[in-house]
Amino acid sequence: MLHVFPHWNWAGREGQPIEVWCHTNLERVELLLNGKPVARSAQRVPPNGHAAWQVPYAPGVLEARGYRGARVVLTARRETAGAPAAVALEADRVRLTADGMDVSVVSARIVDARGRTVPTASHRVTFGVTGPLAVIGVGNGDPSSHESDKDSSRGAFNGLCCAIVQAGTSRGQGAVEASAQGLRGAAIDVEVG
Repeated sequence: MLHVFPHWNWAGREGQPIEVWCHTNLERVELLLNGKPVARSAQRVPPNGHAAWQVPYAPGVLEARGYRGARVVLTARRETAGAPAAVALEADRVRLTADGMDVSVVSARIVDARGRTVPTASHRVTFGVTGPLAVIGVGNGDPSSHESDKDSSRGAFNGLCCAIVQAGTSRGQGAVEASAQGLRGAAIDVEVG
């Protein structure tokens, strides 16, 4: 397991230090910014601990390489995203049972023209459905949000939000659509059977 934090979109903070953490269960981690090592050697990571660096911000690619012995086992990347361009959708399930109870969680990401999640985006995403489906809730992971969970729209938090879509009792093809002002929308097909 290897995770690097935070995102790497800090426009206006060029040259300023950003604290970067890496959580892993590997022995050592090396951090690179735009292909160049941030430190002379990889950091040892204590069990149940993390590695940390102060990295002067520069747009581009931040990459963590996790080592077991002398071998790179995993890599994790954070890449500076461009301007928000579209909504992208992904469903945890696209086939639901027509029992009036089955649900799918549909995740929405605000992405740039290259499909990278824009972690600073907070656009309001509106969800709609066609066919035997209903939007029964929304969320975004923001612990300080006071938006209603029983709605069909939600502000993105760190470029992300989701809708919970429930099947009706009729069989048929349906779709979940998502739109946000100024962005290209998206749709995903869901079969209810």
